[in-house]
Amino acid sequence: DLLNQVSAAGDPGIALILKKVGEFIRRVEERRRQGQSWWQAYEASIFSLGLVSGQLESKEASVQCLKFIESAVVPVLLNPHAKLPFVHARAVWCVSQYADKMQMLGQGLLQAVFQGIHKALDRNYNMAVRWCASRALTFVCVSMEGPEVET
Repeated sequence: DLLNQVSAAGDPGIALILKKVGEFIRRVEERRRQGQSWWQAYEASIFSLGLVSGQLESKEASVQCLKFIESAVVPVLLNPHAKLPFVHARAVWCVSQYADKMQMLGQGLLQAVFQGIHKALDRNYNMAVRWCASRALTFVCVSMEGPEVET
């Protein structure tokens, strides 16, 4: 129902979700610093971000989401918590939802995303993380292919 309301509102609805998710992430970070339970809420926030990817209508909304990915998702990709494979898998999944927008990323951030996906393919990670990583890599690579060249 919320997703339908956001769809009807267009980009202003996306902006509202990003604002609320950002506020939520800040509260979750505070809980983590205080040693309280935090990872379920963080995973839910990343999930929310991934869900809105298909609702983005403007470049501005996409850029806002990609900034959020840079600040909240890429750090999880690069430094996953060994005991929290669910958060790691969700971060990789979230990146895959933005595969068609990856060309908008700066070179450094794009490199960090690829590094995080590559890292998640390591056999020492949980199977769910590796599965999400293989799908994310496929989605990102396919979306970044140029026009097909006939031979």
